[in-house]
Amino acid sequence: MSRPNSDYHNCFTVPVSVNFFFAILLLVSSSVVLAQPKEKIDSLHNEVGKARTDSARCELLTRIAEEYRFLNSDSAVLYVNKARALAGQIKSVHLTVNIAIQNAIILYEKGEYESSIGQLREIDPLAEQLGDERYLLKLCQTYGNSFGLLNDHKQAIEYELKALDYAKSLKDSMAMANLYINIGSDFHYIKEYEKAIDYCNKARQVYRKLGQNFYQGFALNNMANYSNHLKEYLKALEYATEASAYWNEENNERLMAYLYHNYGKAYKGLVNYNEAEKFYLKSIAIRTKNGDIKDLIITNNELAGLYMEQNRLIPAFALVNENYRMATEKSFALEAQQSAALLAEMHEKKGELAQAVRFLKINQQLKDSLQTNEQAKEVLRLQTKYETAEKENLILQQRNKITENQLALKNRNFWIFGLSSLTILIGLTGFLLYKQQLLKNASQQKDNEMKLALEKIENQNRIQEERLSISRDLHDNIGAHLTFIISSIDTLKQFVANRDVQMIDRLGSMSSFAKDTIRELRDTIWAMNRQSIGITDLKTRIANFLNSANQIAGKTTLSFTSRMKNDNEVLFDSKTGMNIYRILQEAVNNALKHAEATHITVSFEQQDDLVRMCVEDNGKGFVTTDLYDGNGLQNMKNRASAIYGELEIVSRSNTGTCITCNFPIKT
Repeated sequence: MSRPNSDYHNCFTVPVSVNFFFAILLLVSSSVVLAQPKEKIDSLHNEVGKARTDSARCELLTRIAEEYRFLNSDSAVLYVNKARALAGQIKSVHLTVNIAIQNAIILYEKGEYESSIGQLREIDPLAEQLGDERYLLKLCQTYGNSFGLLNDHKQAIEYELKALDYAKSLKDSMAMANLYINIGSDFHYIKEYEKAIDYCNKARQVYRKLGQNFYQGFALNNMANYSNHLKEYLKALEYATEASAYWNEENNERLMAYLYHNYGKAYKGLVNYNEAEKFYLKSIAIRTKNGDIKDLIITNNELAGLYMEQNRLIPAFALVNENYRMATEKSFALEAQQSAALLAEMHEKKGELAQAVRFLKINQQLKDSLQTNEQAKEVLRLQTKYETAEKENLILQQRNKITENQLALKNRNFWIFGLSSLTILIGLTGFLLYKQQLLKNASQQKDNEMKLALEKIENQNRIQEERLSISRDLHDNIGAHLTFIISSIDTLKQFVANRDVQMIDRLGSMSSFAKDTIRELRDTIWAMNRQSIGITDLKTRIANFLNSANQIAGKTTLSFTSRMKNDNEVLFDSKTGMNIYRILQEAVNNALKHAEATHITVSFEQQDDLVRMCVEDNGKGFVTTDLYDGNGLQNMKNRASAIYGELEIVSRSNTGTCITCNFPIKT
């Protein structure tokens, strides 16, 4: 019962890794109170025996299934099936709709999201026909949760906003609070963590007024998770500790798995690895017992990350390898992508370059397919649309109140209360005009901010389209011409054959130069086609380059190592990424051509806000005072300067050479 994002699970509407981000989907009826679930289940069993009608028994069985949701999913399925069978016998449309919605809730909590949506679509026409806003509220809530867990946040927030309208119409404070939790989860998915905490805090205030301590635990758990993402680990522990006052393993075992995960995340951030491992293992035990596969993968990946920080590669590899298998088997694309990224990093640390490249490619393919950017924009657009409608409704209500007050004042006795009524009217009108002006100013400010944001996005899109157009022209025109030149040279070589050796050599040099130019052109097109380039992208490109260099180098071996803190959070613009790649390419080429080395090492290391890139060989070296600034060296220096970096060359005769480039992460 979690909404995916990398480490974005472990909050309630509802997780991932992966860290990548936990949220618990809080889809429950506003009339349900789960403070003591086991005692309540026993009480409901007694009521079933005393029930006089099949309708009453059916409703009680449905309530028992709902109580079992957070204790044992198999028991929840058992009782909802009993209720469904009984509803079929008595042919009650109301009961059929209610039970189908409850079954859909249980299905998505078991990770069967598409089955949940299928169940809702079957019952949707009946619910619309009944027109009962209570069922429509519950239906839209469940749709929203299921689509959210499938990463379709556009659909999710549309249904959640519909549900919020029904909740307000019914004046159902509990349902509104639950929807605030879910909307907070949507903001958390697009990394707006402060807004997510604000919505959870709104929900918590409502739960407190209603005396719903159990549900305060949901809000506090989510706030702990979002604080972890903001790296406010002490605050996360504070929220988690408050939540633990409302939950325990005896009555809320499945929910405790989310809380334990958030404890583990906070302690990991505070570098208290023993406590972090203890809580992660507690969460894993509960999720394994209940068969919560998606949430289990998320916590396993977090624990694997902890083991990697401690250099415990064997248990880390076992966890992530099993996670990748489970995620692939269940078609969990986000979890599979996060697991592939971890596997690539582990193979790299083990020196298994081919396997590292394989999983880097898998990671990139899965990442490209998720298309989260468009969904994030749509979530913000719909949220803004909803907030604007809310403000317009508020202004309309205020205007109606002013009109009613004015009419009431006219009907009063003017001679007796005239002066006091006039004073009140003037004061009230002034206050309302003042408040209306404040609202108008706030609305104008929001509109201006939205226009600026849209203009920025449009400018970025125009720039990207122009770059794509240029890259296509380079590929289609210059690339095609170069290919034709190579083909023509090869034809000439065949025609000359062995009659002119000097001509054959010159033609071979021209062909090699044209092929090198095509490779350079492809590298340039690769950079132009991207708005940003991350360390992971560079690692994939560099790994491919090193593989090609290995094939040419003969006896020289090349290796690649990375000690970056988090590859996925380090992004450069395409120009900076290309400069880094060109510096590295020139340094490796120089080592291959001149060093007579048997081994060349390429490494990346993060030092606070700097990246240290180093190309080191064990070749013959040279005296740096005799170094001549040729085009290659001067180009490396110019590229380093362009990314605000510094280039350093250290060499000793018969020992080897190290070319180092230090540059800031944010250029």
